[in-house]
Amino acid sequence: DNGIGIQEALQTRLFEPFVTSKKSTHTGLGLHMVYNWVNHKLEGDIVYKPLNSGSAFEILLPCNLDDFSS
Repeated sequence: DNGIGIQEALQTRLFEPFVTSKKSTHTGLGLHMVYNWVNHKLEGDIVYKPLNSGSAFEILLPCNLDDFSS
């Protein structure tokens, strides 16, 4: 993302359910769902990386995903 980035106050809570900066139009469940898929289903990790302009997320997954075919 090369937008304005994520407010500093929200950065430590990004992956919690219902955390959003736009209460009227968003549920705040998207990053929570991605976190659960990456960490629990795929046994990986996701990390927020603030940038000078915008945001990035690093997703690390295990090399052998044969166990995750179902």
